[in-house]
Amino acid sequence: MSKPTQRKGKGSKKESQKPLLEISEEEQRRIIEQTGILHKLKDSSDNSHGDADADADADADSELEQDPSFEGLPIYVQTLVIGIPLSVLYVGLDYLLHVQYDVLSSFYSLDRVVQAHLPTIVSLFVVIYISSLFKKLFVTQVAFTLGSIYAGYSLVYISVEDDRLGQMLKTPGIAALWIYMTIQMRLEFAMLSGLIVYLYYNRGWFTGENSIASNLN
Repeated sequence: MSKPTQRKGKGSKKESQKPLLEISEEEQRRIIEQTGILHKLKDSSDNSHGDADADADADADSELEQDPSFEGLPIYVQTLVIGIPLSVLYVGLDYLLHVQYDVLSSFYSLDRVVQAHLPTIVSLFVVIYISSLFKKLFVTQVAFTLGSIYAGYSLVYISVEDDRLGQMLKTPGIAALWIYMTIQMRLEFAMLSGLIVYLYYNRGWFTGENSIASNLN
């Protein structure tokens, strides 16, 4: 007698698991389309992706604005950071030159300050500011390379071949400009420029004559 009761219990469980209201698939699809639930879910997901993209863009912009590197500084700040040390270097080299030629009194003269120091420093700042705007262009890099080669050649030639005071007074400004162009060049251009000046300094290796370096020794 226990077996029939067990079968009846199993049947009651199966009957209790049946849904109260059976809806066909077509009816379910029609209800979903009428209520627009899928469209709402899609719009909410699109909005969430859009907010995430907007937050990512905002974070990228903030990172660019807060770039702590030298390239992230404003141009006028870069000009001051580079121009002030080079100006001090120029004045220091000019001072040493006057000491070497025993004409230190002319270094402190107003004519020297007005005719040489101020124009050279102002021109140096103008060159730094303008060239910093376009220093990443290939044309600017080529100009830096050619200018540094000429400046290096001029320094070597004046210092060794024509060391008169009138010519030597040009070397502090040329040296400051040479250093500036070298630090602004890409590594490969700077190496090329330095190699050419070095070969000119030791041109006796190719001509068979005594090189400038050997003459100095």
